[in-house]
Amino acid sequence: MKPFVSWTPKTAVERAFGAATLVIVACGPLLFNDYWVSALLTQAFIFGIVAASLIFLTAYGGMISLAQTALMGISGYIVGNMVTERVPGGETKGLTVGMDPNLAVVLAIAITTLIGVLMGAVAARAAGIYFLMLTLTYAVIANAFFGQVVQFGGFSPIAGINQDQYMPVFVGNVLGHPDKLYYITFHRPWLRQGIRLLRLFGRDPRRWGRNRDIDLVQIAQSEFPVHARIDIRPVADRKQRASACHASQQMPRQGFVGRWLMRLSDAEEVYMRAYPEASPGLRERDLFEGVG
Repeated sequence: MKPFVSWTPKTAVERAFGAATLVIVACGPLLFNDYWVSALLTQAFIFGIVAASLIFLTAYGGMISLAQTALMGISGYIVGNMVTERVPGGETKGLTVGMDPNLAVVLAIAITTLIGVLMGAVAARAAGIYFLMLTLTYAVIANAFFGQVVQFGGFSPIAGINQDQYMPVFVGNVLGHPDKLYYITFHRPWLRQGIRLLRLFGRDPRRWGRNRDIDLVQIAQSEFPVHARIDIRPVADRKQRASACHASQQMPRQGFVGRWLMRLSDAEEVYMRAYPEASPGLRERDLFEGVG
């Protein structure tokens, strides 16, 4: 490596940025709260490792590998098999070794690295499109193995991984700041009124939308409670521009009923909270309240 005095300004900036990133990653658990560490930095770091490995192969080795995701999946399944425990009366798949999560992460990295070396020893004998297809074969084999061998996984993923119990200590307390998950839903009273108006004007509410593939009657019959109401009038123009990118899924704005429904949808959106479980009668006005 050349002495730093001979670095070009571009090289100096790149390496300074890389060093600063490493410092932030290493000190992340001390600088940020548990939510940032678990939900953002850890996941960004994991995907960053995959991206960096692909960039390294492409830039320095002149090879494009499709096996990176396979190695990610292998390490994840190794951790899942090592940390889970078989509980009485429960159905937990995998080896259920019950190992300490901190040790399991270290062993998963070591085993995955060994598997990667073995894969690379074979793939390095090929070049060009043959190398690309060989690494794709690795990804297909890994997916088929963990999807069909029930001792390690099976059709559905490994269950019973309690984050509070099996999470390594350096990741932080995930359950102390849980993410929230919402599904967009509809205000059923308004929707039912719109169905009546459509029928009054001779329109079929079961064939709504530009593609005539939206069944408003079925939507109105769905029992999805409303837990959050968000006033979107300040950003209604942005919503309309975003919706224009999916024109086939837009509701028509022509006619009295179409304009009436769109006027309502441009003023407020309603959501059902799927996680954490909502208490009866919950009404929220901010989807991000208590997050961060």
